[in-house]
Amino acid sequence: MVNGLVDTYEAALDPAYLADARRLTDAILERFLDRDKGGFFFTSNDHETLIARTKPVFDGSTPSGNSAAVMALLRMHAYCGEERYLAEAVRALRLFKDLIEQQPFSFAHMLEAIDLYQRGPTEIVTIGARATPEFTRWTERLGLHYLPNRALFWINPGASPDGFVPEQARGKDQIDGQLTAYICRDRTCSTPITSIEEVEAQLRE
Repeated sequence: MVNGLVDTYEAALDPAYLADARRLTDAILERFLDRDKGGFFFTSNDHETLIARTKPVFDGSTPSGNSAAVMALLRMHAYCGEERYLAEAVRALRLFKDLIEQQPFSFAHMLEAIDLYQRGPTEIVTIGARATPEFTRWTERLGLHYLPNRALFWINPGASPDGFVPEQARGKDQIDGQLTAYICRDRTCSTPITSIEEVEAQLRE
């Protein structure tokens, strides 16, 4: 559900979806986290008492709960910078490290999470009015690119930050009233870009 809400945010750029995703992410840590060893149980801490609380990790036709949770934590860390999200994602990856190395084909979705952890997100920060043909054109063009580790941010010029803009993306200015983008990787952002063609060129690097 968290990953679905993040996907919906990236399609609509409505911060309300990220707020809902953050509440659910906190619920994952509160109710499903194995505080002793790391990773996530299949049942919550207020579930009826069972002989054992299982911790599914193998990805089959659908991702396991643990791989989905790790992916959600890493994506939400990219959006809101909450360090405990990253810490618990890393702790889970370390817990399952030996199994992943022994049977990589059983961890298809977890390997995607590992790729996001190792490479980090590509953050695309866009500043400008949404209700313009130019903004629509940029959004449509960006949607055609395969960017599995992306994080998208839209900043309304003159509005106060909504709390979901990462530190490295704060303080970015719009250039001469034009729709402006910054590409951020490894906590370093590009110079301002006012052409969708240049944005696409930087994303291909």
